[in-house]
Amino acid sequence: MGLSRMAPLRTTWASDCRGVAAIEFAIAAPIVILLLITLFEMGFLLTGGIFLEAGARSAGRYGITGASSPGKTRDEVIREIIVGRVCPSALPASTSSLCFWTSSGGGEPLQILVRAYADPRNVGQPEPFSDLPPENGIYDAGEVFTDVNGNQQWDADMGVASAGGAGDVVVYEVTMLQAIHSPLLRAAVGSSAFSHRANLVVRNEPF
Repeated sequence: MGLSRMAPLRTTWASDCRGVAAIEFAIAAPIVILLLITLFEMGFLLTGGIFLEAGARSAGRYGITGASSPGKTRDEVIREIIVGRVCPSALPASTSSLCFWTSSGGGEPLQILVRAYADPRNVGQPEPFSDLPPENGIYDAGEVFTDVNGNQQWDADMGVASAGGAGDVVVYEVTMLQAIHSPLLRAAVGSSAFSHRANLVVRNEPF
């Protein structure tokens, strides 16, 4: 009698699906939400890179004209142009709250390197030097060199740190750190910040 009475209870319990959807949602929801946050942040990182490239192009268009602003150097204006794209909130008197860069990764969040070359064949080339015996193909302290950029030291890149003069070839290298908040992206990148890089080569107009 006892076994026959328990059978209906077991059958009823096994076929009762109430609450299954809630359990499945509780298990799947955190995973789905984390994936959505990761996708959203990937889009935000992609946008930061696009804005950085746009800032470098805008700075290059300004630099090739040889234009100047009262009370500011060309280098200062170039930096403001790029900052205005990627972090307008860092500019004086700005009401914007937008900023793609972060300083949490250590170091300067936005680095702008501008080098000018009178001859395009010199781009990225070291300053000439006399390789004294024993010749090793690299510059050693004390060896005679040609100070092309005029900074009183030998450089592995002979470019002059400026926006250049009329007809010069100018290389713009811009690097920006952008914070990563998603734990999945942090694990994939192996860092709490992603480094964007934009490179641009232009030739200045006659001015």
